[in-house]
Amino acid sequence: MIVLLVYFIVLFYRIHLIMSTLKDMPYEIILHLMSFMKGNDIAQFCQENKTIHAICKQNKTKIAQYILKNDYGFTVFPHGYHYPKLLSYFRRLSSLASIVTPTRVTFLQKSIKDNQFSTFKFIVANMNINNHIDDILYDIAIENNIEALEYLIEQGIRFDDEQFIELCITAFLWRSERIIDYITIHFYEELRNEHLLICELLEEKGDWPMADYIRSLVSS
Repeated sequence: MIVLLVYFIVLFYRIHLIMSTLKDMPYEIILHLMSFMKGNDIAQFCQENKTIHAICKQNKTKIAQYILKNDYGFTVFPHGYHYPKLLSYFRRLSSLASIVTPTRVTFLQKSIKDNQFSTFKFIVANMNINNHIDDILYDIAIENNIEALEYLIEQGIRFDDEQFIELCITAFLWRSERIIDYITIHFYEELRNEHLLICELLEEKGDWPMADYIRSLVSS
């Protein structure tokens, strides 16, 4: 019993020495230590003493980037983003029961649905979008998210004929007016070249009115 008591006294003394040492360290070193910690560890660390707590309050953006990197795997941090707000959004998504295993793709899909354009751009900067373009175009079409589609095109993302047809089919079936308008203005020639197949596929799905609309559109 005495040995155990001595052990805890020594342990407490060592912790006290460590925290006293940290208190006197330059804030750059304290921030560097936090750059290796996960979110829960940072939250506890920021409560250790008044000095560290003040450093945490004054460096919310940098600390949010640490957590986004260590907890979520993001590595690219462009200028102009509100990183504490981004972190709050990812944490909220991670707590949803519908998201069993949070990934960049699921986060991207949710940002399209929630119309979180800034979040969408940040995730795009942190992943190879071409590996998931089919699913992303589908989500963009059903959510009528023209900002996301325009951004991908501005970033040089290109899709093949099959992907273009799927984008059209989904947009026309869901009556996504903003996507449809964008296609008819910026991809009129592609729509005209592929309209027979698009109309055929729409008719197979029972959407005869939209197939007739496309025929009238390309023949006018």
